[in-house]
Amino acid sequence: MAQFRANDVGSVFYVTVTENGSAFDLSDATEITLKLRKPDGSVLERAAALYNDGTDGLVFYITVDGDLDTPGNWLGQLYVALVSGHWNTDMFAFPVGEAL
Repeated sequence: MAQFRANDVGSVFYVTVTENGSAFDLSDATEITLKLRKPDGSVLERAAALYNDGTDGLVFYITVDGDLDTPGNWLGQLYVALVSGHWNTDMFAFPVGEAL
């Protein structure tokens, strides 16, 4: 995962959704939300998108002003809705470093 710094804008999250070690086909996804838990426990929810056609499970989100506003240890998770159901992925941790 890329190194993020506080107040970065235009940084890209790439997340591959897998099941049993293989890419999960998201081509019929009706909603993909990236949830980011800040060090203070508050949660941001941002609409994410398929990077390709969805068959590779790859999702991305590009940060905007105000997203990564706090240095520290963050958690991320995707919420995915398909025609057949909806679920949350495993969480992933990432640091946000300080910026001068």
